[in-house]
Amino acid sequence: MKYHIISIGIAKYLNSYIRNLRFADKDAVDFFTLFSTNVSEIGFNTSLINEKATLNQIKKTLGKELKGIINKEDAFFFFYSGHGATAESTQEDSLSHYLVPYDATKDIPNSSISLDYIKTVFNNLNCSACFIFIDCCFSGAINMNSKCYTYQIKKNFKKEKTFQNIILGVGSAIFTASKHDEEALEDFENKHGLFTYFLLKELQKPRPVNRYPVSEIFDPIANKVLERAKEVYDYTQTPTLNAKLEGSVYLPVFKKTYTEETSDDRAITSTFRPIIDSVIDNFENVNINSYAKGLSGDWSSGGIESSPEIYIGDIMTFTINVRNNTNLKYRFQYQPPGGSFITIQDWSNLNICTWKVPKNAFGKWLVVNVQVRKNDEFNYLGFCDDYTYMTYIVLSR
Repeated sequence: MKYHIISIGIAKYLNSYIRNLRFADKDAVDFFTLFSTNVSEIGFNTSLINEKATLNQIKKTLGKELKGIINKEDAFFFFYSGHGATAESTQEDSLSHYLVPYDATKDIPNSSISLDYIKTVFNNLNCSACFIFIDCCFSGAINMNSKCYTYQIKKNFKKEKTFQNIILGVGSAIFTASKHDEEALEDFENKHGLFTYFLLKELQKPRPVNRYPVSEIFDPIANKVLERAKEVYDYTQTPTLNAKLEGSVYLPVFKKTYTEETSDDRAITSTFRPIIDSVIDNFENVNINSYAKGLSGDWSSGGIESSPEIYIGDIMTFTINVRNNTNLKYRFQYQPPGGSFITIQDWSNLNICTWKVPKNAFGKWLVVNVQVRKNDEFNYLGFCDDYTYMTYIVLSR
């Protein structure tokens, strides 16, 4: 028996009218790393992160690359974190859920991954178990903290095809982050999608056995997501499970956490991978967190609530210090409150960037994103090897 995995995470989108997310790429990287560091009998495995997750590449991976690899006794894992959308179906007179790829356009039905396509792919898989984890939402909400792209629906439909009512084959289990009319949130403190954070925690829970029924993980995840969404964000987010099981379908026990070091080149201490040691601004604010360390986001202590105050018109200088700093390129971007990422200084060999805080950065929170990669074709996170955020509260004088 082999375990196969495809993990997709999109936090940064090609077109600016699709709002970027904070942690969807990290969701997919951490899920993939947890899986690949724990499962010895691993078969087909790939992660598509940010610009690697185009419509054509996702369909190629789910189609030609996957075809003929999976055997009847195998298990298949599919993970997606990014934007979802609800739009008219291209196959019948109804609404349908869509997964939004990196290069999606405003024409969601013809530029995204439809539920009909997902159903066809997974119903054609010849395997004993199929686990699908979807961390996005389809409510059409415009809350900056939610994972949904708002698509204008031009007519009323009586029918809506959702991940909650899709019918897949025996042995399948579809976990979604929320009901079809609810939002799926990103959790700033835990630096993950809210659903993914508790999914990863539950999968890493110590167990006295080597495998356990998949049904055991749902209630603990759902209860914790519901509780945190209400207490912290005053939202209702209800994870769902749509399963067609005959007898027990099992999950392997993941004994190593995704932050533990491994012996191969996925380890964060790799002598080849560039890792951010620190980012320092000219006001002597220092961030030593980074995604490669499993500690990315905001500031080294205190999180987003400890964000320093700056002013419109301030001249900011950012310096990235990196270990394994040979042959590297750097990129600096900013995200105004509620907006999409805008490049300050594109990929270059300069690890220092000077920038004047613009008017559109006013409010909570300005996000400055810094990235590093080796000057080659392979990057650990798809678009770079390591990155982190600094957040600020921007005031006017």
